[in-house]
Amino acid sequence: MLIKLVSWNVNGLRAVLKKPDWDWFANNQCQIVGLQETKANPAQLPEEAVNPPGWNSYWDSCVVKKGYSGVAVFSRLEPLRVMAELPVDEYRGEGRFLHLEFEHGFSGSLRGLFRGMPQKQARGHLRRSQYCPSAH
Repeated sequence: MLIKLVSWNVNGLRAVLKKPDWDWFANNQCQIVGLQETKANPAQLPEEAVNPPGWNSYWDSCVVKKGYSGVAVFSRLEPLRVMAELPVDEYRGEGRFLHLEFEHGFSGSLRGLFRGMPQKQARGHLRRSQYCPSAH
């Protein structure tokens, strides 16, 4: 199965929602769309942006600093499992990580796409096997 995945650094979803750029989302043919730097909590957004029709939506918003970081994943495929949060205490609550697992062995940590944690810092803390045991 070919899966089309797109990652987009929106640098503030509330602002993007007001621009024609967001029209792309309604017409895209992707199975998975990942947003980084949403800088918003779902409660601050219109319902049609939080739970668009035809999509499963997952959010990890920053709770330690309002209007900071945040990631979201929209998927036309139903994941078997969804995890949020990094395992390192100093980064918890920053809204930087979502991991979705799907049927047929498709599993991926979207942290790498979202670059939620600088790679130099991540090397000592995270191992692929912690989040993607079936992806070896």
